[in-house]
Amino acid sequence: MLCAIRVFSDSRRRTLPLLAVVSMLTSCIILEDHPYPHGWEKPPTTSENACVDIGGTFDDHGEGVPEKNDWTGTHVLGLSTYFWPSNNWKHLRQANYVVVEQSEKVIKISRWTFTELVAQREIKKGEIEGYSCTTSGITLNRPGHSSDDNFLGYANRIVTLFKDTKGSIILKLENSGGGVFAILPIYIGDTLWRRYPPFHSP
Repeated sequence: MLCAIRVFSDSRRRTLPLLAVVSMLTSCIILEDHPYPHGWEKPPTTSENACVDIGGTFDDHGEGVPEKNDWTGTHVLGLSTYFWPSNNWKHLRQANYVVVEQSEKVIKISRWTFTELVAQREIKKGEIEGYSCTTSGITLNRPGHSSDDNFLGYANRIVTLFKDTKGSIILKLENSGGGVFAILPIYIGDTLWRRYPPFHSP
């Protein structure tokens, strides 16, 4: 079987076929490396051990680079999705905007329709399902995310959040892992970006 390493960087796509060796193997490696999107507001400078401020009210619908994950087909997920455990986020009611309230050791996330609070939870600094402060931003521990019914294996996801100079939340999504996807052994490594603007009532 012929496989390929797909490398995405600076919006240039290159497909490198693995010839003799990989053609004898039923496996595949997929890599997506997207740098910080050109034209987006620059991330803030953060001192070591300081927690950046991500508080505010944000649209739950955002944009991404890329807009669609090439190997799963997943489009940009709602911002609040990443704050809920992956085993129950699909059961949440749809939200229009998200309120993020941040104190010294707790972040409270509230999901709203235009008129109704539909879900709320708190995450705590340093806890297993909480968050950590890094020089890159707020990193969620074991963040919620989408799963694919055709994928079986191990996946590690790092979600880091910060606000740009215009007040949008920027989400850096780093995935790595391996397993079986549609009966094909596979390794995936990617870096994706999401942006969620401040919410303005209609």
